[in-house]
Amino acid sequence: MDDCTAPGPGEHVISWAYPSSPRAVALGFPGAGCYVLRVHGEDPHGYDLYATCVAVVGALGTNPGRWSMDHPAHAKYLPAAAI
Repeated sequence: MDDCTAPGPGEHVISWAYPSSPRAVALGFPGAGCYVLRVHGEDPHGYDLYATCVAVVGALGTNPGRWSMDHPAHAKYLPAAAI
């Protein structure tokens, strides 16, 4: 089954894994949840801060995929503290 939210070549997707969700548990954040960074062709990584994800993708030079939290179409939904 294809994952329609998976990043394409040269893309990343930043999303949120809720506490106790299978993804948060698998990434080592079962109690607090985490931001999930998925880069095309790589395993996902969990981070406790959104700003850390943004810094990592800035260093990688990838573009946000359509469903990424940092995609320009989603900026209005981010809290001011996260930008």
